[in-house]
Amino acid sequence: MKINKKHDGDLDLRHSSFIELPDELEVIGDLDLGFTSITELPHNLKVAGNLNIESTKITEIPFGIMVGRNFNLMHTSVTKLPYALTVGGNLSLRYTPITELPEGLVVGGNLDLAFTYIAKLPRWFEVEGDLDLSYTPFSLTLAELAITENFGLGYNSVNNPLSDLEMYVKGRIIY
Repeated sequence: MKINKKHDGDLDLRHSSFIELPDELEVIGDLDLGFTSITELPHNLKVAGNLNIESTKITEIPFGIMVGRNFNLMHTSVTKLPYALTVGGNLSLRYTPITELPEGLVVGGNLDLAFTYIAKLPRWFEVEGDLDLSYTPFSLTLAELAITENFGLGYNSVNNPLSDLEMYVKGRIIY
């Protein structure tokens, strides 16, 4: 099976033997690469729907990637995301070795950082849904703060690790 650069509809390659995708691939639906031997995503990848790379050997997300809905990176070896990455829906980094998030990250749904090595947050980022920091080094710092229902963290507190951040979280913060 040959993969065209523009694919109308869903492209389900889960558990397939594909090892490479064409550059500038555009998928109008969902792209599922879970449990494949693919090691890198194509440059300028555009996915209108969901992108799943769970349990792949991908270690790096290229600059210019566009994901219209959910982006699942669970159980990958990704350690870094590109500057100003925008994901239209949920972004799951659960069980990855990632240690930091890029400046300008925008997530249109929930941001799942549970079981990662995130110890600090970028100075500016945006999450429209919930932010899950459970079982991260950062969660220990947050546990010492009094978080109100509307995420009132006492922005003027000297000991507040979030005091110099320009972040927006519409949903809950889970720690």
